[in-house]
This record gives sequence, structure tokens and C-alpha cells, in this order.
Amino acid sequence: MKYFFNELSVPEEGSDHEIITQIKQFIEVCRELKRIQFKILRADRSIYNIEINGRQLIDWLSGDHVVRQKMKALISKYPYIGNDDVVNESIGWQILKYEDHEGIGLRVAFVKKSLVVSFASSEEWKQPEIEVLHEYICEDSEEINTETVIIKNVSLIEHCQVHKPFAIEKLKTMPVPGGWHPKDKYLPRVSVSNEILDIESFYENIGSKGIADFLEKGKHVAELNFYEKNAELTKINSSDDRIRHIYESRNIVGKKWYLSIDVEKGAFEVCDDKGTHQEEILFNEKHNGAQQLDHSIKLQN
Repeated sequence: MKYFFNELSVPEEGSDHEIITQIKQFIEVCRELKRIQFKILRADRSIYNIEINGRQLIDWLSGDHVVRQKMKALISKYPYIGNDDVVNESIGWQILKYEDHEGIGLRVAFVKKSLVVSFASSEEWKQPEIEVLHEYICEDSEEINTETVIIKNVSLIEHCQVHKPFAIEKLKTMPVPGGWHPKDKYLPRVSVSNEILDIESFYENIGSKGIADFLEKGKHVAELNFYEKNAELTKINSSDDRIRHIYESRNIVGKKWYLSIDVEKGAFEVCDDKGTHQEEILFNEKHNGAQQLDHSIKLQN
């Protein structure tokens, strides 16, 4: 996913030590954002050429080869932020301001429903949310409208955890791959769900987990891998002594397959388009049990 550089946060003053510390912190924050799947940093200019106290950012790192290489790895090969990035179907013209300063990165993050990354150069930029003024003119009116909006901000490592739920929900809205079918790959984004949901840690602490934990984790894994809960099938396959939450694949090509959450083991029972049980897999897609026909599901009453 893409995130955007808050150019208003560039340090304007400070000792050499303070500036270098802020630059290093900025780099580590960007690296941590990759863990919650924000991997493409876009800016209105070359990050290399940002000027701080008369020196380009990359020059501040001339004495630290390791950090300099980390910085180079962050430089996006994607086009700089342009006019196309701020097009909004319902808003003809718009601008976001922070204390009377126009914020390009803030504006694009607002339009794209994403987040910004900032230098921790002041107390204002050290907050996980930034309150900004949004001015816009609707297409059917010449009147300027004003409202206050909140932009999600990351400038400290802990902000990545704060915004992890947002990242998870944003990932769930991404389009289903056109050629995917569950028969070929049960969990097409298993590497993503493994990382952002800390699946390895989940199983390391499996003894402390209960039904609610299994249902919640299974829900997120299924939805991140292009399944959605089927309320009707959940209802007809559940009883007073058996909990079954059924998720149906959202594949575009071919028939639907199903995942039923095993609330005893923290796993999925995989069923084909007829509801016939195929095998049991863990939330990381590892095989955990052979076919058991009595684990099949009913597709109608």
C-alpha cells in the first residue's frame, strides 16, 4: 500500500545531533511501516533533495554508510505526487491546511484514505493523528466549504501499532485477483496475513487462546485472503453444541469454496464448492489434518 510524505514536518532548526537523530528515526519508522504493509512511500519531491539547515538530507548521513543505504532503499521509484493524485470524484477543488500552511502530502493522504509519515520535529508531528483544515468547492457550487478533518500520522515506531487495525481494514478492501481460485491456493495472501496478524506468535501462545480468539483471528485471516462471512451458511451449520463460522471465497472465476473456523484448534476446515471437506489447515495455510467427511458443511437446509 502507498503512504505519503508530510513535507511540512521537515526540521527547520536543531543541532546536528538532533537532526541526524530525527532522520534516523524517520528511516526506522518507514521500515516498520512495511510490517503493516505500507511499502510504497510517495512524496512531492526527491527525498534525497530535502534541505535541512542548508544541507540535503542524504548529506546528513554521509558518515553512516549503513543508515545511508537504508535511506536509499526507501526512495520510491514511483512518480512524484501530481495533480492526478488529488482528483476526487465528488470534490472539484480542494486544499488542506495546517496552521495556514498548505500540505500536499496531507491532501493526498486524505483523498487516498491513507496515512502520512512525518519527521518527529515538533510535538504536533509526534501525534498519531493530525487535525487539519479542509477547504473545498463542490462541483455544483462556487461556495468555499470548510471542515476539520483528521489525518492518520506516523512519526514514531509505536504509531505503526496504533494504525495496524486501519491497515488491516484497508487491505481487506483491495480487489480480488482476477485469476485466483481457492482450489489452486487456499490463502492467496497468506504471507501478508502471517506478518500483519503475527500468526507465528499466535501459535506460540496457543495455550492461552480460547474460542473468541480463534474466531477473531480466523475472521481476519479469511477476510485478508478474499473470503467473506456467509451468515446463512453459518446459521444452518451451527447448533447449540457446535460453533461454525463459515467464510465464502470471493473469487471472480469458478465456483465458491468455503472455510469453516475450527474453534478447538484455531484452524480452518476447507470445503469445496459442494461443501465437501477437503482438509484442515492452520491460519498460516500449513496442513493440519486429512479429509474428514463428517466435517463437511451443508449449503442449504
